[in-house]
Amino acid sequence: MAPPERETAAEWGDGVVALGFRVKASSRESPSQKAGNLLEADLRSHWSTATNTKEWILLELQVAARCIFFFLPSQSDGLGIELSSFSLTYHGLQFTRASCLQEPCLLSHVRIYNKSVLEWELTAGLRYKPEAFVKVRSRCEAPKRDVVYPANHTPCRYLRISCLRGNPIAIFFIQLYGIPVPGLEPELQPVLSYLLPQITSAKQPPSHNMHLQVILVLLCFLLPLWLWVHHFMSS
Repeated sequence: MAPPERETAAEWGDGVVALGFRVKASSRESPSQKAGNLLEADLRSHWSTATNTKEWILLELQVAARCIFFFLPSQSDGLGIELSSFSLTYHGLQFTRASCLQEPCLLSHVRIYNKSVLEWELTAGLRYKPEAFVKVRSRCEAPKRDVVYPANHTPCRYLRISCLRGNPIAIFFIQLYGIPVPGLEPELQPVLSYLLPQITSAKQPPSHNMHLQVILVLLCFLLPLWLWVHHFMSS
């Protein structure tokens, strides 16, 4: 049984797309209601802990299958990243699947089709440090069934849903929407914080949003460097 669909272009705003993600971890799951059921918009399945208090689930954004090529201005050869196979080659260096798996974004909306959670809190972050996550939605009562929370373009690679009370704790599915920003790292947070008000207040689509394009162009040059440094430090 499928729930009512939402038209993302009209409802979430121009340039906001559905985001791919996986379940990175959960505090608990019952044998027949696995956490992976949250990925499917199907009311015949759900995630349940079979408990009533203090459970959580952590979602990690994943890259969409596509190919991106970066060209360095002072080099005659380019840097190619094949994201559909998660491989990267630059000057003979081969990067692994883990290097290109995660794709951060500016999180716009979180849609949760609730089953029986009574109270929850939503937090998000770019780095896997839940204690440092920022609040997307402060502790509140969980509405029954379909609910959408605005996330105000929060920089996000991980989303944690802390389910504080339930009868029992159970959720049908989750959908995330936002603007993908490949290569966004916490070190760029000061720049992003400065430009974010201009990005969110602009009426143009992302392709014509000057401040968003500044961030994307900047990351196009920084991402190859970060990947090289990651390879160098881990070798």
